[in-house]
Amino acid sequence: MKNQLKHLKVIAVAIVLIAASYSHSNAQSASINFVPAAVEAEVGESFFVEVQFNTANVPISVFDLHMLFDANYLEVVSIEKLQGDLFSYHKAPVFNNENGKMDMAAFQIGKTIPESFSVIKIQLLALAPTELTEITQNTTGFPKTLLAYGGQDVLGSTGSLEVKINGEATGIDNPKGTDEFGLNVWPNPATDNANISFTVKEAKEVSLKIFDVNGKLVKAVFSGSVTPGAEKTLTVDINDFASGDYMCQLISGDKVQVKKLNVVK
Repeated sequence: MKNQLKHLKVIAVAIVLIAASYSHSNAQSASINFVPAAVEAEVGESFFVEVQFNTANVPISVFDLHMLFDANYLEVVSIEKLQGDLFSYHKAPVFNNENGKMDMAAFQIGKTIPESFSVIKIQLLALAPTELTEITQNTTGFPKTLLAYGGQDVLGSTGSLEVKINGEATGIDNPKGTDEFGLNVWPNPATDNANISFTVKEAKEVSLKIFDVNGKLVKAVFSGSVTPGAEKTLTVDINDFASGDYMCQLISGDKVQVKKLNVVK
């Protein structure tokens, strides 16, 4: 009888160890990747990538994304949430084109999570030629990228985005990409008012916005149609702007141009 009990105990311990091992390996099987994983672009060209979660059927209740990029080569134009009905964001997507960072965090309770889905879409602008620049997930230190359930990080692996940028370096008069629209800002630095002028070649909708260096929208200046070939000039009241650098972003179709505005009080 004693030998039988001893044998049963050994079997029970073995089962517990196997279950624990399976649970651990299964818990670390989720992954985060960029789609596509590699992009080739021209200087001044904007392009889109998505961040995809592959859960491997592991439940997820919380995610944090903290991404790093080289601001000498890439600039974030926008971040679009793709799963707003699935996750509630306690840290809305933000980006900092000075420091090369993107951050966001969200949670969900009691919802069914797909096995594979894209959570955000990022629009990027290629700034300068390089054989390789990357966007990576920060998985060390704090804050770090994670997928979690029940207080346990279930993220097993992350992929990076590889970008090759072709073309010539842009000049000092236009340090932020293409001169597609002849975007100009003056006076610069400015104190009370800034004039912004541009010219479009095609009859497409135009959007002109001003962001701070953290990617926060400060002012939506213009949205609508303009006459192709005719220069349009807008005067922007910046009396409520704090001193610092801002980015004037002009979008028409799939073309983007960004110009820096320095505000001095």
